[in-house]
Amino acid sequence: MARKTGPPVLAASRGKAMTGRFVLGTALLSASISWCDESTVLRKLAQAASHLTVADIDVSPIPGIHEVEIEEDKAHLYVTADGNHLFAGDLYAISSDGLVNLTEARREARRRQALAQLDANDMIVFAPAEAVAAVLRLCTPLRM
Repeated sequence: MARKTGPPVLAASRGKAMTGRFVLGTALLSASISWCDESTVLRKLAQAASHLTVADIDVSPIPGIHEVEIEEDKAHLYVTADGNHLFAGDLYAISSDGLVNLTEARREARRRQALAQLDANDMIVFAPAEAVAAVLRLCTPLRM
């Protein structure tokens, strides 16, 4: 029995439309799973350790693991997507160059971002009379 098909252009465009719908559907499903995982992680952490305040949550380089930064001491926790397990400390990648501290790299990026937002008018600046050879920024917490 012969199958009826439309013109080749129509068949090709049908395939593209189906592929586009599949890609869009997959992207939306992935986004909703990621959002659900974050909300699950936050809910479970709040139940287990209500004294902790989450400063930031993000995906980690390990699939199914979220990186959670704690506000009080800037500690990093790594929590499974289901929120049932966590480990604390730094996450390292093993590369051909040796160990790479991924947690410290993220901390450094956040520090650089925070420093970039500082206004020079809010700083105490000591500058030499001659040309400046280098700049040193010293940040200390003020206790009042």
